Amino acid sequence: GEGGAGALLFLSGRDFAELGRLEGGMNERLGTTLLGSGGRLFVGAPGTGGTPGSVLLMEGLGETGRWSADAPGDGFGTALALRSDGLLAVGAPGTGDGAGAVYRLDPAAAGGPSLLATGDQDGAGLGSALAAGPGGRLLAGAPGYRPEAAPRLARAAHTGLPGPAGAVVLLDAKGKVLARVEGKPGERLGSALAPVGGQGAGVFLAGAPGASPDGLPGAGGAYLLNAEARALSFIPGDVEGGRLGSEVLPGPDIDGDGMSAVVLVGKMADGAPVTRILEFGAESTQADGGGGGNAAGGSDSRCFIATAAWGSPQAPYVALLRQFRDRYLLTHAPGRAMVEAYYRWSPPLANWIADHEAARAVVRLALWPVVGAAWLALSHPILALILLTGLFVMTGWWWRRRRTPAAAPWNA
Repeated sequence: GEGGAGALLFLSGRDFAELGRLEGGMNERLGTTLLGSGGRLFVGAPGTGGTPGSVLLMEGLGETGRWSADAPGDGFGTALALRSDGLLAVGAPGTGDGAGAVYRLDPAAAGGPSLLATGDQDGAGLGSALAAGPGGRLLAGAPGYRPEAAPRLARAAHTGLPGPAGAVVLLDAKGKVLARVEGKPGERLGSALAPVGGQGAGVFLAGAPGASPDGLPGAGGAYLLNAEARALSFIPGDVEGGRLGSEVLPGPDIDGDGMSAVVLVGKMADGAPVTRILEFGAESTQADGGGGGNAAGGSDSRCFIATAAWGSPQAPYVALLRQFRDRYLLTHAPGRAMVEAYYRWSPPLANWIADHEAARAVVRLALWPVVGAAWLALSHPILALILLTGLFVMTGWWWRRRRTPAAAPWNA
């Protein structure tokens, strides 16, 4: 709308005829975010140009409620999430010099919003994205967070520093920080959040549009997180400058195969969209750490035990093992069966390993021969084949010699 007013259009599901329209006010940005629940529709109008943000409640074609924190430029309404306890969480990433904040409100009560959590660093943008977890918990994105910066660092001091790493913060029902997962410099982790595999699965995708996987600057991607905000795997973008993960849109089971769809959206510098559709089923999104997605046209980034051992799905040795899997195991039926079996039994073990530093060290040590063999197979396949053939020959010779009975002594 004019002056960034925005508008809300109601269309018929039969022929898309316009049933009604609600125009926003000057700089209101009405309709920036939408969240439906039963017969209710929550509408975000985060504002721009110093206009305080607000959230509207629509029932039918009429407005039945409106809330605001009344802080100029706070971005109240940028993100919305309906918690499992029935309270609405509202992101306000412009609060406090861009540190950001998350509010909660009871749509059934007469009171206004109450502050749930605030960002601890100017420019972090806490509340830029929200996703409701089990037990009233909430995941909140802070894509401007910089781990290397001191708390409350003024944005003017950011000159010369790498781009924000971003973070996702796990909050309990009272706003206490339970966990924080941080991105790498420039990734802007937490730009978008969405549950996958159903609202109660306890697994989430967190967009990282600034990531540069596999040497592709700005290709972006998304982290798969469990209910404890632990990174399970990384889904990389494959288009340079595509900024995949700028938006994460949950969807239904679009093809009737029992797996819910999620759309990762990016945008090139010229405005051209980049999209990738992922599917997640109940077996691939267990809250105990089983996670993963089947990304059409991309490499599946699940490698649970190695990720737990090295602490990141993008660690170089984890990436090397994924390359070995893609080239030598997923290209034939026995290899695919072995990989699928690994996906079934490894997540609980990986969760346990990740929680015990001593176990991580032992697993890293045990994986070094595997990493070395994978590197040899990828870098020098002919030499690896010769060595493997020699190993089989020597093993066969030793086994045959071991099973051959010793000759009886000759007596003259």
